Amino acid sequence: MKNRFKKIPYGTFRMAQKCYVCKGTGLDICPRCNGNKTFNGKTCTECNGVGTVKCYACGGRGIVD
Repeated sequence: MKNRFKKIPYGTFRMAQKCYVCKGTGLDICPRCNGNKTFNGKTCTECNGVGTVKCYACGGRGIVD
């Protein structure tokens, strides 16, 4: 006779949450130019003059597993 009951793992289930660094936007202020878009009088090479980079904590997705 087959078991009619489905086994469910015991414990809490982890849901994806908004990133704690970027608050779900996926972007963070450039660490090199601090969002000023220039570094040492030239266009920032880290952010290409945008002032923001992909969030390092979530990889630009906006959620953390």
